[in-house]
Amino acid sequence: SREAVQRAIGAHRWMSTALLAAAATLVGVIALAPRAAESPALWALIFAPHLLLCWMAARLGLLPASATALVLSLAAVVATRRGNGPLFQQDEGLALLWGYLFSLFVAPLGVTALLGERQADGERWKLALDTAQLGFAEWDLKRDRVTLSWRWLGLLGQSQPPSVEAAATVWAGVHPDDRVAFDSAWASLAPEHRRSARAEFRMQGGDGSWRWLVTSFTSSRTRP
Repeated sequence: SREAVQRAIGAHRWMSTALLAAAATLVGVIALAPRAAESPALWALIFAPHLLLCWMAARLGLLPASATALVLSLAAVVATRRGNGPLFQQDEGLALLWGYLFSLFVAPLGVTALLGERQADGERWKLALDTAQLGFAEWDLKRDRVTLSWRWLGLLGQSQPPSVEAAATVWAGVHPDDRVAFDSAWASLAPEHRRSARAEFRMQGGDGSWRWLVTSFTSSRTRP
């Protein structure tokens, strides 16, 4: 589709596509060289293109990964037919070849399916939040940066897309009279046993008015 082509080569992504495709093809050709069957190191390279194909499928879509897998499949067929590479065996050569061709296409398909399912879950979660008129904010304490969701910005009457901003800039919009309640709710999460806190405060909207927000703070700590 046009969308798949745009994802693969649009906005200077064609450079990444070309480099990954060339790297996967080069490694595959080296692994299928006439002397590859005699070298254990080259034997191991035969499955290296699979990692690059999965990377391509995750970053650039299934189109470039499938096209590269097709090129590698043709190279494997030609090399095996000529009696070259580790896939050429007198008794089991055809079975090895079919297994290798199957794995070339299954690897990027599996990655794409997993990413598609994860994206679908994210879209369902976003739909549920939008339907319930709930917004969320992510506060990265290590970098002290905050990201407000589309719905949170919509509740404030703002239409700009979400962006990562300094925490001091974002929370400067809290009403001065409600700052104590805001800080107290956040400070209550400091003890290890406390995972959530609730606060009501006002934030300044895009039109300068003050909007009441009922907020639940949830702490997500990463323990070593």
